[in-house]
Amino acid sequence: MRRRLTLAFVGPESTAKTTLSHWVASRLKVPWIEEAAREYLRPSGRNYCRKDVLRMGLLQLESETSVLAKCPLVVSDTHVLVYHVWMLDKFKEDSLVFHDILLGRSDIFYILTAPDIEWVFDPLREDPHRRHLIFRMYQREITRFRLPHHIVRGQGEARYAAVLSILRQLQLPLESNR
Repeated sequence: MRRRLTLAFVGPESTAKTTLSHWVASRLKVPWIEEAAREYLRPSGRNYCRKDVLRMGLLQLESETSVLAKCPLVVSDTHVLVYHVWMLDKFKEDSLVFHDILLGRSDIFYILTAPDIEWVFDPLREDPHRRHLIFRMYQREITRFRLPHHIVRGQGEARYAAVLSILRQLQLPLESNR
């Protein structure tokens, strides 16, 4: 049986995680896992508490686990790491639930998206002026947990080219056309 792998796109708001992850899933012809927070927060907007962030993280994990059981390679528009950083940032809490999940997984490769592109308004987004600080939080937590990753930087086509380079390094089967 082939090794199971999740390509997880993580990083601050408005750094093209959704766009890039969806594009990668279509290039690899594998399932794409949406961000659980979008659906969860749609009714209440940015009105949430720490229990909501914990719940969203567990919903994300549940969705990923369910799809991975059927397919050895999936692409995720986020990961438990996002909810972990969210808890640290908003509630100053290092959730042991997320901590244990991050330590217990070896089947995830993280693609960290840098905040070097323009911030785009979305009613669920909160931090247009703190993206660099949050990016550094991701870098610190990725280092802390020794998570395999690459950082994606660049504007427009350069960002796509950076992702393609990562996929080639991981020796993943790519479709030839963009």
